[in-house]
Amino acid sequence: MKNVDHELLRELLSRHTGQELSDVKVVRAGRYWIDVKPDHGGFWESFKKRFDPSLEKALRLDALTEKRYCPTFPSIQQLFTWLTECTGDKTFLFMLFVG
Repeated sequence: MKNVDHELLRELLSRHTGQELSDVKVVRAGRYWIDVKPDHGGFWESFKKRFDPSLEKALRLDALTEKRYCPTFPSIQQLFTWLTECTGDKTFLFMLFVG
């Protein structure tokens, strides 16, 4: 898996949601998703409400979705494309080219 600056990812997700996050990691378990602490389910539920229509954007990128969890994507590029489309912040895509 590509090296991802998890600290930068934590800062970006915190900034875009206004939530204090203690830890953020990209996980690959067959598909790619983001594990968020301290409240994974609550964070993603809030993210999806804040960035409506995030679920439609995720489905267009071949994601599998559940209400209280991060959508899972076939590739890390699709995951970061989704974050970029939801937030409008191209820093997420830039992260794929550094590291």
